[in-house]
Amino acid sequence: MNKNGLLFFLFLYSLNFLGESYMTEEQQIFEAFKKNTIQRLESESKLIKTRFGIIEYAEIGFSGPTILEIHGSPGGYDQIIETAGFRTIAPSRPGYLRTPLTSGESPKDQAKLFSALLDELNIDSVIIKGVSGGGPSAIEFAANYPERTKGLILFEALTHSWTVAEDQSGDLGDFSDLDMWKLLSSLEKNGTGAMVSFLIPDINNQKSVLKSEKNTENLKKLFWSIWPLSLRIDGWENDKDKFKDISLPLNEIKSPTLIVHGTKDINVDMRHAKKAFQEISESELYVVEGGDHYMSFSHDEEIEKIISNFIDSL
Repeated sequence: MNKNGLLFFLFLYSLNFLGESYMTEEQQIFEAFKKNTIQRLESESKLIKTRFGIIEYAEIGFSGPTILEIHGSPGGYDQIIETAGFRTIAPSRPGYLRTPLTSGESPKDQAKLFSALLDELNIDSVIIKGVSGGGPSAIEFAANYPERTKGLILFEALTHSWTVAEDQSGDLGDFSDLDMWKLLSSLEKNGTGAMVSFLIPDINNQKSVLKSEKNTENLKKLFWSIWPLSLRIDGWENDKDKFKDISLPLNEIKSPTLIVHGTKDINVDMRHAKKAFQEISESELYVVEGGDHYMSFSHDEEIEKIISNFIDSL
C-alpha cells in the first residue's frame, strides 16, 4: 500500500472509530436516562396487594373530594395531572408500569381491581374519572359499584369499540424504547413549540397552550408518560385487543355522569361521547368547541370550571 493509500485508510478508520464512539456515548446517555426514569417512577408510586392482585398507584393531593382517575392508552399513574382542591388516587392499569397484566385484563376485571384498591385504602366511595382509554374500566366500575360511585366523569373517553386505525397518531407499539427516546428527546431539544406542535395539530390550540408555563410543563409531563414503552407495552397490546370489540354497560349506570369531549378530537371521536349521553340516564354532555385530545392544556380554565361545578353538585 502506498503512502496516499495508507493515509486514506487511516482517515476512513478514524471516521469509523469516531462513529462507534459517538454511538457508544449515545447509548450510555440513553441507558442512564432510562435507569433514572424508572427509579423516579418507582419512587413516586406505591404497590399494594389486593384480593385480585397487585396494583400500583399514586396519591396526589390530600384534601377535598376523592377522585379515582383512570389513565388512558398507553399510560400509567404518571399520566395523571394534579387537580387542585381534590384528592386524586391514580392507579396504573394492568400491564402498565408495575401493575401486572394478570391483575385484570378486561375492563370489568380492572373495575374489580379498583374496588379492591379502595378497600385496602379504606375509601368507601369516589368520583371516578375515566380518561381516553381509561373510559371502559371507569364505566364498568360505575355500573358494577353504584354504592361506591358518587359520580362518573368521562373525559374524551372510549365508550364503545375502538381500533388503532381510528387514532391518527398511529400505533406507538411499533417503536422501541431507544427510537422513542430519540424522537422525544429531539423534539424537546428543539424547544417547547416543537413539542406542542407535534402533539397538537390546531394552531389556535397550540397558541393557547404556549401562553401558559403551567400548561406547557404539564403537557411535557404527559409527553413523556408513554415512555419507556417497554414498561407499558403489555397494557397497550391488551387494550388494543380488548377495545376492538367491546360492549359496555352504559345503560346500567345510575350515578350522575358528566361527559366532556372536544369537537376536534381525532384520537377518540365525538361518537363515543354521544353514545354515552344517549345511554346513561343521569348524564350531561359538555362539548368543548375546538377541543382536541389535549384540550386539558388548551382549554384548561373552561374544563376545570365545568368539572368543579359538576363535583360541587354531587
